[in-house]
Amino acid sequence: MESPSTPAGSPPAAPAPLPSPRPGELAVFLLSILPLTLIGAVSTLAGALVTQAALVLVTLLWACRSGFEPQRLLRFTRPAPAAVLLGAGVGVAGILAGGGLQSLTKEALPRRLVEAFDVGGLLLRSGWSETVMIAVISLLPAFCEELAFRGGLQSALAGRRSPARAIGLSALVFAAFHLDPVRFPGVLLLGLAFGWLAWRTGSVWPSMAAHAVNNGVAVLGLVLAKAAGGAGVEEAVTPGEATALLLVGLVLYGLLVVGARGWLPPAPAAASFLVPPVAGRGGATTAGAAPSPSGSAPP
Repeated sequence: MESPSTPAGSPPAAPAPLPSPRPGELAVFLLSILPLTLIGAVSTLAGALVTQAALVLVTLLWACRSGFEPQRLLRFTRPAPAAVLLGAGVGVAGILAGGGLQSLTKEALPRRLVEAFDVGGLLLRSGWSETVMIAVISLLPAFCEELAFRGGLQSALAGRRSPARAIGLSALVFAAFHLDPVRFPGVLLLGLAFGWLAWRTGSVWPSMAAHAVNNGVAVLGLVLAKAAGGAGVEEAVTPGEATALLLVGLVLYGLLVVGARGWLPPAPAAASFLVPPVAGRGGATTAGAAPSPSGSAPP
């Protein structure tokens, strides 16, 4: 028997959208942190520390007032060991593809612009010890930025967007956040890879591992360049070599995407991250959460 409110022969009503903890609000909050990067003009180390701390603080405050369980919302859940290994592999693919794209971007842009945004040269002249460089450039952004962009923003966007759009929009904000037109294409590519990883595994820990591997290899290249007194790794490759690195990285990433189908269970639905606090604490029910959508797979 049909419902009186539904005319016979009419198509079924579209499912209600998932509740969303205001992704636009979080994006504005994250971008509002950008003026803190001006501290880097006085002290690169202080600028990095303050900016990363602000990322975490803003994200946690937003998650706590979102009306959802913060730990689930931020995907701050323990992943399977295979997921962490997948993250390390994505990090290797990212350093190859991102490094190649970075070199090609530098070749295409005016030299004056490239020199104005020479982050590697700035770090080499900072006088940091190798330990400080690894901690600040590798580990700190891996934790803070992934928690903010893949844990917070991407999960919030998933309530109103398909997985592919949520990954793409969060990656775009992530790339814009770095305020670097030279690195923008490479950072956008990494943001897409890290976003896919967080979506596929249902946790930010694998994307943190990928981010740490990517940044760690980049820092190692800077340290070796500093010890040798020569040019950085990106400046040492030719356009042909950079293209080869980009292609190898993309092929490796594609193999990891295909391999993940056999290593991991299906990606969790967006509704699994949007759980009211009471239901999350009880652990026995998810009453009040929206129905689990099928979702389309990102490219």
